[in-house]
Amino acid sequence: MTSKRQNMSENNTNDRNRLGSAAIPFSDIFFQNYFPSQGSFLSFLISALILETDLGPEYLRILKESLEEASEDPWSELVELLFSRDSVIVPGLMLMMTSETEDTRMLAIDCLEAATAAAPKHSFYMPLATEVLECQEEIRMDPNQIAVVMYTRLSPSPDIQSVFISKEARDSMRDILDRLILAVVDREATPLPVRTSLLQLIESVNSPDIYLRLLPIVDELTGKSLVLDKLESSLLVNVLRRLNETTAVCFSEADYWHFITRVLSDHSTRVQLEDAEKPALPAVILLNQISRPVFDALPDRRNNAKHLLELTVMTAVDSDSVEVGSATASMFKRLALDCSTLVELFAPMLAASVPTTATQQSPPKGKLKKKRSEESLFAMRQIILELCKLDPVYA
Repeated sequence: MTSKRQNMSENNTNDRNRLGSAAIPFSDIFFQNYFPSQGSFLSFLISALILETDLGPEYLRILKESLEEASEDPWSELVELLFSRDSVIVPGLMLMMTSETEDTRMLAIDCLEAATAAAPKHSFYMPLATEVLECQEEIRMDPNQIAVVMYTRLSPSPDIQSVFISKEARDSMRDILDRLILAVVDREATPLPVRTSLLQLIESVNSPDIYLRLLPIVDELTGKSLVLDKLESSLLVNVLRRLNETTAVCFSEADYWHFITRVLSDHSTRVQLEDAEKPALPAVILLNQISRPVFDALPDRRNNAKHLLELTVMTAVDSDSVEVGSATASMFKRLALDCSTLVELFAPMLAASVPTTATQQSPPKGKLKKKRSEESLFAMRQIILELCKLDPVYA
């Protein structure tokens, strides 16, 4: 046993020396001083590639050479690291396959092939890596294909799984997806560029459970009186746009209403959109997601529909944003609202009096709260009438 450990230690030292002498001009000193092992250096290298995609071809060649050497050395420390649960190497290589540069995609595939040759067959990421390599020709030709592979192999949809994934591999794929989602949500352990890129990679992989697990990102990025940078914006928008007729079932969860309320009441945070000239409020993005199929799919539709409409109308009342008003109006036009829902929505508003003008006597302090409540109800009534294009005379 002692002899085996000595051999492993010597091999790790040899790994470091080989990589250090071949990788970067100053790496003899840099590598030895800052990275205790070859694995830690390669993890750093992958993170650098994600942050600076222009480094792709040059650094991927270094990575490929190291992986090929590891495949010839079963005692290399890198072999254990390659496909471990916490490794960033395999997810990082898959992110490299989204590159617009064909050379980068080809080298990322070559690196993954070298990694699978070196790693034990029972390794954590091996099932997904094997599936990716089966589609390598498509990935070489098209940077969008790796996202398709992620969808067809990781989607929890029974219809997708029955076509693409064997029963034996489903548990492994579910565990891999869980690990990727955890990496996206964990802002302490995962750099923002990696979180954003990973979530983009699995953008089409969605379900109520996945959606709910991503909601902490909303708490993290809303409530800020600023315009989010492009990476933060991409991360938040990706979560907001996951509301659809499938994930509408989340309206039955109390925690989900916290999310809805937080987004709709945030009048200060703004996100940058690729297809927009100026930053937008998160509320606008969420309102645009509430389509007729989403509304019709609401659980406990009578109560949840009323609650949702109340929140959206209050958002229009409280916000000074023209975009919020426009998004609210568009939402109402998309929905099929039955009379019973509107009657219930109007009921508490019918008795609301017209707000007093500034020249009229102010109410006693004890009645001030009631007055403000009536003013809100009156404003809500007027907005609903306008949105529904009803004549106030018949209210």
